[in-house]
Amino acid sequence: MKNRYLVDTHSLIWSFENNKKLPQSMKNIIDDARNEIFVSIASLWEMAIKRSNGKLDLSVSLNQLIEDIVLRNIQILPINPSHVLKVETLPFHHKDPFDRIIAAQCLVENITAISADEFLDEYHVNRVF
Repeated sequence: MKNRYLVDTHSLIWSFENNKKLPQSMKNIIDDARNEIFVSIASLWEMAIKRSNGKLDLSVSLNQLIEDIVLRNIQILPINPSHVLKVETLPFHHKDPFDRIIAAQCLVENITAISADEFLDEYHVNRVF
């Protein structure tokens, strides 16, 4: 059985930008074909918003990033009704809607998050970094 990981927004950006903030051990997990790697559609939505308001600068266009995600066999995880219903039950340890949906997706889908965000621990999300 493959290990399943959801790459959080910042970890995805750091991976594609070769940023040293992403530990080599996490790069290895993302690049290991034996693992099933996901990125939430919420992360792409968040990046689109931040690019459009000038708060995110990437070395490639968002379109190119999405193409590269597909080429690297990273699956885009949609937001399903079960994810939305889980958000409704989450305590307000964290108020960012993008982070809350990612936490809900990890919990519902039983996926380990690749994230530096320690707030995920408060939701009992399995997390590596």
